[in-house]
Amino acid sequence: MIIFKDLPKLYAFIIIYIVVELSFMLFFSLMGFKGFSAIPFVRVGIIMFSGIYFLNKFVGIKIPVKVRTNASIQDSIILFWISTAVLSLFVGAFRNNPTMYFITDFVYVFFGVTLYYVISRDNFNLSRITYRPMSILTNALSVLAIICIVFSFDAPAVLLIMMSIMIYVNIIAKKQYKVLLLLLPFIIIMASSNRTQLIIFIFMLFILLLKRLNNRFSKRSVFIWAATILTIGYVFKENILESLFLVIDRKSNIGYRIDQLVLIFKNGIDYSDPFFTSIAQRVLEANAVIDYWTTDLFTFLFGTGSGGVIDGSKIFSDSSVLGSALLGGEKVHNIHLLPFAFLFRYGFFGLLLMIMLTILAYKAIVRVLDEDDNLGRIFWNLFFVFWFFFSIPAGAFLWTMPIFWIALSMINHYEKNHFAYDR
Repeated sequence: MIIFKDLPKLYAFIIIYIVVELSFMLFFSLMGFKGFSAIPFVRVGIIMFSGIYFLNKFVGIKIPVKVRTNASIQDSIILFWISTAVLSLFVGAFRNNPTMYFITDFVYVFFGVTLYYVISRDNFNLSRITYRPMSILTNALSVLAIICIVFSFDAPAVLLIMMSIMIYVNIIAKKQYKVLLLLLPFIIIMASSNRTQLIIFIFMLFILLLKRLNNRFSKRSVFIWAATILTIGYVFKENILESLFLVIDRKSNIGYRIDQLVLIFKNGIDYSDPFFTSIAQRVLEANAVIDYWTTDLFTFLFGTGSGGVIDGSKIFSDSSVLGSALLGGEKVHNIHLLPFAFLFRYGFFGLLLMIMLTILAYKAIVRVLDEDDNLGRIFWNLFFVFWFFFSIPAGAFLWTMPIFWIALSMINHYEKNHFAYDR
């Protein structure tokens, strides 16, 4: 396609991916699958599309069976994750977990790991990337956002994440008109989005502020500034959240979510009040996971294994969670909070995996702060960081996102090649 003429294949994949996800969402909506009930089917469709897109690169792919002495943290995480996933197969089989969840849990991780090695196998030249691909990506994201606004489509989460990233990239590249091109539709969509996207956007602005400070002060001073800003933010959190209502309608979807947080900070959670259902659901899930995780030593070490489920019919209060469970409320598979999702599935090994990913997220932030020119390096590190934090309140989004695994591989590529540039 002419529009992708000057766009590296991985960036073209992002645009096509968003179009395909949006198409799947519309298709399953027309088929009668509303809200969360459509997500599992959309994810399967996305995995199939991604497999077809990179089909020619899957031939002859080999996954290493041991860690090299010079392995990067990305390589170590990937090998640890797939090893843990294989172990979880035996645990899941031992527990006789539901077949559908048993298979899909492993397939998502196996596909992601394979994609990681597929991308890492590519030959990249060391030429400096121009702004041209970023400009094309900016324009495409703006068009997709406007389409979502005009036709009242639910914007895919990855679209807003990408827009936040490209706002940062264009600010760094000093392309103010491109920032406005993204910012206007972003704000319109954000008004009907969820609080996590707003948090990611604010987090992006926070990183941008640290970037400016990093260019003027020592790293120690930047750390002190960051700690000070976070402390002030925590102390005045209620006032800060209340001030958002100056520009956000309290009755909008995101206003509703912000209002929840304000009341929680003031009075705590009233589990009997339907107003707090979504947040209460996550707390109930976390408590259920901890109770199950500490049942015995075997579960503490290995979790429930691939395909593990919880009987939510008696302890969960969110009807959307119970209603969207494919096998019914007695077999709820999805654990929202990412750390507890890892604990539930992999046990202590899941806790280690969460720690490793958190360390990598910290390192990625440092790389972004230290980078001034390499837009590709900034882009992929930011995507990893933003998608990781976006997935914390909705864990399954992490490993079911092909671009997440691509980002890991691209980060690995840059670090191994001493800041090598895009194709």
